[in-house]
Formats: sequence, C-alpha cells, structure tokens
Amino acid sequence: MKLKQILTEQIDHRYVTTHKQGRKMHSKPDEFEYDDGGNIIGGQDKERLGKGSFSVVYPDKKDPHMVKKLGRAVGNKGNIIAKGKRKNVSDRFIEYAKWIVDNKLWEKSINFPRIYVSEYDEANNIHDFQMERLQEYGALSAEALFGLIKRYFDKGEIRKWLTEYEVDLDDKYDLQLMLTSFLNITFKQKRLHHIRDDELLKAMELISSKVDDRGGYWRYDIHEDNVMYRLTSSGPHLVLSDIIFGVN
Repeated sequence: MKLKQILTEQIDHRYVTTHKQGRKMHSKPDEFEYDDGGNIIGGQDKERLGKGSFSVVYPDKKDPHMVKKLGRAVGNKGNIIAKGKRKNVSDRFIEYAKWIVDNKLWEKSINFPRIYVSEYDEANNIHDFQMERLQEYGALSAEALFGLIKRYFDKGEIRKWLTEYEVDLDDKYDLQLMLTSFLNITFKQKRLHHIRDDELLKAMELISSKVDDRGGYWRYDIHEDNVMYRLTSSGPHLVLSDIIFGVN
C-alpha cells in the first residue's frame, strides 16, 4: 500500500463543496484586502508566505525571524460527511493559538510554536498573530527528516512501516508523510507510549487532553503542510503549528 494512501485515509475532513457535487477538495481560502495606508486586511500579495482555508501568512517587516498570521474569526468553511451525516467544518487555529499564548506552552515544550502577540481587528473581523517564522519540510534534507523520525518514534514501529509500506528514504515528501502519519495514528489511537522524545511527548499529552476537553469540537488536522520545523544550531525541531480544525 502506498504511504500517501495511508495518510489520505486518516484525513477525514477534506471539505466538500456543493458546486463540485461532492468531490473532496479544500475550500477556497478567504481573500484579504488592504486599506489605503497599505496595512493588510487581505488581498493577493507577492510577499505572502502562504495561505490556508482560513488564514494568510506574511513576513514581519520589522523582524526577519517572525511572521504575521492573519485569520478570520471562526466561521464555517464547507462540510464533511461523518457517519452518514453532513457536518459543518470550521477553523480552530485562533482558539489553538490563544490557548498557546495564554499558557505560554512554548515554555513547556519546544514542539509548540512560539506565538507572542494576539490582536483582534473587530472592524474587519481579523485576528492578527505574531509568531516565529517556521520552515516547511522541504527546507530539511531527507537525512534530517529521517533522523527526526528515529528520534521521536518507536523503533519497532519504524521498522514495521519500512517493511510494509513503500517509503523512499531519499524522498523528503515520503518521509514527511511517514512522520505526519505517525502523528495522526499516535493522537487518534492514543498511542503516546510510542513517543520516545520527552519534549514531543509533553506537547502531545497537552494537546490530546485539550482535544478531549473540547468534546469533539476540536479535531486533528495533521497533514504534510501543517507540520512545520524550527531550524536551530543544534538541529531541526518538529513544531505542531496548526493541527486543529473544528466540527459543529
């Protein structure tokens, strides 16, 4: 079985749009605009580092190590079919980020993103977060990615995956899929005992407990684009940057 098929089966929240007659796809992201002074309230911008279904990320012009992440207040964004019923899907990064900020969770585990400022523009219904600039998996070598997998996860589980699935150890995308698949299985099946790294274990325990507290209102949104990395002089660290969505 292909590794990509494994991950696809784990992600049960690809948003369904009515005009595609049920075809699974991500909803079109909210567009942002600018005011007359050039301040961001949205829009297509060449400086934009990335965007998702609910937010957009720009570099912080004052600090090259920071970014500004702008997100709409929580609102429905498509739907999913779960157990035969159609349910509304909405973003929960704003709640996730505020939880991190309020509890300074980056001080409890290096695997949380460092989010320092949370502001709300009520007039434009936009939340503004200042956070560290992280890197996508493409910034790492295949060797570094596999090194993180070996650092974080149970050796027996790694051997099992390498034996049963078609993992190309020279392919960074395959390794990112393997890593995010491990995270998905560990969270959803509560197999935290397979985590070998104390820092990552602490972060995952806190997130798992919070998801349980939200009673199904928070769900895991873990895929290859939502797990980022912090590059340091001592090596890269996995960061659980934007891994939550919501079902109403």
